[in-house]
Amino acid sequence: MSIISINGKQESNIPTLPVGTYPGVISAVWDIGKQKKEWQGDVSIVHQLVIRVEVNKTIQAEGEYNGKRYAPVSWVTIPKSYSDKSNLVKIAEAALGRTMTAQDFAAFDTDLLIGKNVVVSVQHTSGGNAKITSYSPAMEGMAVMTPELPPEAPEWIAKKKDEGIKGQAQQAPARPQQDFPPVDAYEDLPFD
Repeated sequence: MSIISINGKQESNIPTLPVGTYPGVISAVWDIGKQKKEWQGDVSIVHQLVIRVEVNKTIQAEGEYNGKRYAPVSWVTIPKSYSDKSNLVKIAEAALGRTMTAQDFAAFDTDLLIGKNVVVSVQHTSGGNAKITSYSPAMEGMAVMTPELPPEAPEWIAKKKDEGIKGQAQQAPARPQQDFPPVDAYEDLPFD
């Protein structure tokens, strides 16, 4: 069961994961399909994943979540092609403990991330919610963690996927139409 609601905010009866660095295990990767994303006024269609990490800190609160691990999520865009600047590539490199190449990326299956131990840094958003800001490889000698939460996507993931954009291709940035060579270059030619 997820401890995050549809809008990415923690449910009100669960305390926020404190800021810090935590050992953790990637326990789920959910493909939510194509989503509309706006950044600095530009709207684009991107393919997104939600990656859940269970950290080694347990929730101490009344109710059904008491004693369960905190499980923050990361929203990650799948790049069109390999880029070492891609967050997905950085997460995969931390989880796998090695540098990825373009050939690795071309055949990459995100299910390989599940069960991999990592170290995550957590900050708070301006709204006070926990947000993973970086992933690092597991430290040598770190106790190995295994996922405890079920891998099935919670309702909010299914709802987000249903709200996504169906059947719309990712569009390249608009470019001015230009014939090459320009049509008027042929106007002065001496033949038809």
